[in-house]
Amino acid sequence: MRAKIKRITYDADSNLGIEIIAIDNEYVASRENLLQPIRSSFFTILWFLEGSPTHLVDYQSVKIIEDSYLFVGKEVVQYFDQQESFKGFALLFTDDFLCRDNFDYHLFSNNILFNTINHQEAVCTIKAAPPLKEIWTLIKAELNNPKDIYQSHLLRNLLHNFLFTAERTTGQRNLNSSSHSAHLEILMKFKDLIEKKFKEQKPVIYYTDLLHVSNKVLSRVSQGIIGRTPKQMLDDRILLEAKRLLVNSLDAGKVIGYELGFKEPTNFIKYFRLRTGMTPIEFRSRYTEG
Repeated sequence: MRAKIKRITYDADSNLGIEIIAIDNEYVASRENLLQPIRSSFFTILWFLEGSPTHLVDYQSVKIIEDSYLFVGKEVVQYFDQQESFKGFALLFTDDFLCRDNFDYHLFSNNILFNTINHQEAVCTIKAAPPLKEIWTLIKAELNNPKDIYQSHLLRNLLHNFLFTAERTTGQRNLNSSSHSAHLEILMKFKDLIEKKFKEQKPVIYYTDLLHVSNKVLSRVSQGIIGRTPKQMLDDRILLEAKRLLVNSLDAGKVIGYELGFKEPTNFIKYFRLRTGMTPIEFRSRYTEG
């Protein structure tokens, strides 16, 4: 695997902001940028119809179940298996396409399918249930229709329906529970704060103060929804960024440690080894060539 991660941007000028492409081993082999780790500026839903490859998502190996969907968030690093044969489709869409107002944004930001804080959520896979297949077929058919003033609205509604149906299939959110909805909103606000401040602020109390909740309440919320404590969520994000930087840059480990807010290089090394079982150098060697 190459050390350099290829960033792929969406060509908004030639597309609506949503498309479906057929993928298999030959397709991946024919695209040079797919033969290395990639980070996309858009969201991806992979439907593996045939085969059981091992897909790498943010350096976590995911063994694919045949006829299942894999949800990969924006800016998440992924890598296609070059060894196992597979056939399927990729549905690509941008947040600009899906979210046209604050209501859309609120719904999508709370969607657990693309939650990249918790690894289990970041690699959400679900069996391709009949309702999902039907909606996917409708999206594909509409994409093949001539463009008109109705198409983007129809596609957006279909995509919303697909995501809601997929989320219901996971059984992880009770949309009729007002208490769960309130807890989910707290968790998403915590997630957003982590994203902005995880390099500078490591104490959980910093975030609970901003959220105006106690550590006990935040812990109950996070463990109840994703099974992780607030501290573990912070650690997950720090480690994810450390892994990305170790593979994506040639900076020394101590430089990465400083960038992540560790005042002493040895503190970063101990922190990383305690949580991964490897030193930063060992991790970099595992996921880069040469």
